[in-house]
Amino acid sequence: MSKRRIAQLFIPALTLCTLALSTSCKSKKAELQDVQLFNGQIRTFSLSSEDKAAKAALERVTFSIRNSEEGLITNPSPLPFAQPLNKVKLNIVAFNADGTKIDVAVGTNGAFEEWKASKVYDLSSGVSELRVRVRNKVTNPQLGSGNEYIYRVHLSKYTNDPQTFSWQRLASPTNLPAITSAFTERIVEGTTTDCYFVTSAGTNALHSFTATPTSWTVGVFSGIPSGERLTSVARMGNTRYATTSAGKLYQTMSTTWTQVSGITVTRILGTLPLGEKSERLALLAPVAGQAGKYVFATYTPTEGMKLGHKAPESFPLEGGYTFTRDREDYVGSTLYLVGGRTSRGTATTSRWLTTNGIDWAEQATELRFPSALTQESIIQERGTSRLYRFVTTATGLYVYISTDNGLIWEAGRAVALAGLTATDFASSPVLAVQGADAKKIYLIRGVSGGTSVLYEGTIRREEHN
Repeated sequence: MSKRRIAQLFIPALTLCTLALSTSCKSKKAELQDVQLFNGQIRTFSLSSEDKAAKAALERVTFSIRNSEEGLITNPSPLPFAQPLNKVKLNIVAFNADGTKIDVAVGTNGAFEEWKASKVYDLSSGVSELRVRVRNKVTNPQLGSGNEYIYRVHLSKYTNDPQTFSWQRLASPTNLPAITSAFTERIVEGTTTDCYFVTSAGTNALHSFTATPTSWTVGVFSGIPSGERLTSVARMGNTRYATTSAGKLYQTMSTTWTQVSGITVTRILGTLPLGEKSERLALLAPVAGQAGKYVFATYTPTEGMKLGHKAPESFPLEGGYTFTRDREDYVGSTLYLVGGRTSRGTATTSRWLTTNGIDWAEQATELRFPSALTQESIIQERGTSRLYRFVTTATGLYVYISTDNGLIWEAGRAVALAGLTATDFASSPVLAVQGADAKKIYLIRGVSGGTSVLYEGTIRREEHN
């Protein structure tokens, strides 16, 4: 192989390695991913805007650059919905800046015009295609006819509002849980979802479904005295744990619950995954001799319960949704809690997190509810960082959507409840579950008379050009 051929192969590869190192340390303004080079024409491509409302959203869009016979630039995730695109700026950086001229054409048949970083483009009115032409006779003498290389830029956009759901009521589900506002919790294990709830008669119950929540089986529930109501349920390894209104902790590996002796606890907050330490329960326990005061704690069968810091009054005493994110940079495994109510009955809008279970940090959000909540149910779309927070008030049903695991929330627009009559949910308990189909979410609405109603919602977000 000639020295010239070796250089042609080595230089782009070295450039790609350098690019990978330099971009890995940057912030959310990611400009380039998944790059395949053989001639090193364009190094970065991104969007910005003179419109302040659209600027930040467009700058977070990631583009992929591929070099083939005709170059291709695409955005794997669609552009932010409903952002103005009439004052867009293009950020284009060539590998060889000296002697390189860049031209841009709007549309598939538009005329090429010289590109400048300050130039503003109108990409509204259905524009989804651009062409970028790169010319440099000195550094790229072998680039096709006329010593030029052309990229086709395809701007992926949502076909409809990404909040869009298509809801319908499902008739005659079997053994649907008759949920109440007292307590409802779900545990997913494999393809089975177990729903623990307190009935209108004040008894504890368990119903389960596999794949689709149209057919439920009634589980056996024993071992907890009839006068004690469930207050939380969680799974750690192969063992289920529960707390009751009597401040007791129970465990089971079958259908019969047994009390864990020597433990006084208010609720289970979640399960910290296996990391530097063994898997353990994160708990909230009462402070001895101080009514209305609580302390964070952890529990494992081998270590027992270990107390931590006192919980602030703004921490949720009941309800909410917990989830984990494993091995975050510089943090390790983290347990998050969103939603719930404080000891004063106030709905919690902050996100809470812990890495050790004995101390929690609060992250405030700008979420505000229209009125006092009757009940809420939060569910995470499988395989994503999207959370859906369904809440009911005296006037009806509302939904709030987060795409970043509960730190920023967006109020659902009318399309998010399309097919539902929101007022039907006024003052009603509600529970969201997900079956085998990741693009469907189900809502159970409790109604008077000890029955419930089931709705199926199909997510339409993935529909884009």
